[in-house]
Amino acid sequence: MAVATIQIATLSACQKSGITGKVVDVQGQDLPGVAVTVEGARAQALTNARGEYAVPYEPGTVALTFAKTGFTFGRLELNVAGAQRVSATTVQLWHLPPSKGLYLFEPPNYVRLGAAAPLHFQSKSLGAVYGVQKWEDAFTTSKTPLLIAFKTSQYEMRLYRLEIAEFEAPNAPVKAPKIKAWVPAESIPVSAVAIDEPQRQLMQIKYDGELAPGVYAAHWGAFDGQTQIEGATAYIFRVAGDAGDAPPEQPAKPDLALPPLALDPE
Repeated sequence: MAVATIQIATLSACQKSGITGKVVDVQGQDLPGVAVTVEGARAQALTNARGEYAVPYEPGTVALTFAKTGFTFGRLELNVAGAQRVSATTVQLWHLPPSKGLYLFEPPNYVRLGAAAPLHFQSKSLGAVYGVQKWEDAFTTSKTPLLIAFKTSQYEMRLYRLEIAEFEAPNAPVKAPKIKAWVPAESIPVSAVAIDEPQRQLMQIKYDGELAPGVYAAHWGAFDGQTQIEGATAYIFRVAGDAGDAPPEQPAKPDLALPPLALDPE
């Protein structure tokens, strides 16, 4: 959670001084067992079953930190003028994905995106192009899916809408089946925004507007031939046409089955 400086609400000057507040998860559910610490002091507390906490403080700038295994780190900064009982804004912590990678987040679940290394193809119509021969492992019916990166590169993130292209295999017979692969069709401008300052391990990949139905790939230069850098794989997902669409079934679509790979067909 990003650092926040807020104006606190005074309950009563005659009541015992202290800071009270609440911690919830990304769905707004009470989060018990969160360690709440006052930076620079010994004051510490655990949130109760309702996600509530209470800690003492010294007047001035007070920084609270929030930690729970399996969740993002939280920090909240308050300016307190004197000894009083104050109520802090509610803190929200995200639960973390199980491992490094890219995910569609559909609360409370992370749906992991399948990864593939783009390969080099050559065609008369497209010229040199990088594409992937992989079905999407994840799909969503949302036109504004929440795309989350965990422990990945924070820079040069790119998002492409893909389309199927056909390539001729080298030295193949005239009537031989063509090679099919997903290749970039449209670049979607994106930015990476940290959810968990200052750790910056959990990033939301933001874009403007809605994503049209189709197959997409998030990557770090993978479709531009930067195969030696971190994130050279492409993470594939599908945006379904409407909420009633069923998830795509690979065996049920032989027309889009991908033949054995051939590199640099020229």
